[in-house]
Amino acid sequence: MVKVRAGDKKKQLIFETSKKLFYRNGYNNTTYDMICSAADIPAGSIAYHFSSKAALADLVSRDYNIRLIDYVKQKLGRPVDHWIMTALIIRARWYLMFYDENIRRFMREVLASKALGEDNFDSTVEALEVHRTDGGLKIDDKQFRLTAALVSGIDQSILIALRSNIYEYDLNYVSEFNTLMFFRILNLGDEIAENAAKEAKKLFDEMGFDIAFFKDFAFSE
Repeated sequence: MVKVRAGDKKKQLIFETSKKLFYRNGYNNTTYDMICSAADIPAGSIAYHFSSKAALADLVSRDYNIRLIDYVKQKLGRPVDHWIMTALIIRARWYLMFYDENIRRFMREVLASKALGEDNFDSTVEALEVHRTDGGLKIDDKQFRLTAALVSGIDQSILIALRSNIYEYDLNYVSEFNTLMFFRILNLGDEIAENAAKEAKKLFDEMGFDIAFFKDFAFSE
């Protein structure tokens, strides 16, 4: 869960209100006036706490990704191989993209506007470090940030490529393709990727993934 500055109730209120409006209306159609009205706060309050609407969207996006990972781990309820878990999270992310139009719209609009900035890249760097420590990924420091740049853009680029009609493909094809390309960037073998994707599909089908948990970005059963 992303936390804004401790003790700042108005900033937290703006963040929580923005999540709901971004989910319901999309990034492009959500305005400062709408957020202020829904939160019942004076006009100008947002600019005091956040540098831009893009900064808000960046925070909402990072919160969503953290919550998604935590939710998958909680639903699974047991430890699994690191790379199978990676494939499972990729599959869960694409499941939401396919079957929740609001999340797909928000992510597509945010990516098109280039609202996701350095903080989002830094989150990718942190995640890649986990692959290095927990997954035994062999990568030297010189290549590390360049690899993070490639990794950070792969699922985003796929989503943009599918913007005209995502249903020309299916969930299995896209999630397995994303997993394969992700593992190739990390210089892992195709066999590892294919096995991880196969196990991830089986686990996902068993875990009882509830799309309603993500409605309004409320993350509530």
